[in-house]
Amino acid sequence: MAIAALEQVLAWGVERIAATLGQRTAQIAARARELGLTPLPDAQRGPHMLGINLPEAERSRTLDALADNQCYAAIRGGSLRIAPHLHINDRDLESLYAGLTVATSAST
Repeated sequence: MAIAALEQVLAWGVERIAATLGQRTAQIAARARELGLTPLPDAQRGPHMLGINLPEAERSRTLDALADNQCYAAIRGGSLRIAPHLHINDRDLESLYAGLTVATSAST
């Protein structure tokens, strides 16, 4: 199975994978900004992972809201760490945004 996975990565190409994930993280960052959140700037993140700064009081509420929407992320330091995979789709992103919306609306 590992060999098949590596063959698939080679077939897709690392550059294409990075570009696709970079588009997804940019899309998530833009939506996070619309919700009043502060994602790390492009220069401070890789294409495959996004950190969004969260005040301490919002961290557990955010994780709970995401889990309620079948989205799972982690808190690292003061940031929500989001690492999308290639298989996510627009419906998955809408679930993520719904969880983030619940979390941010509870703080206002």
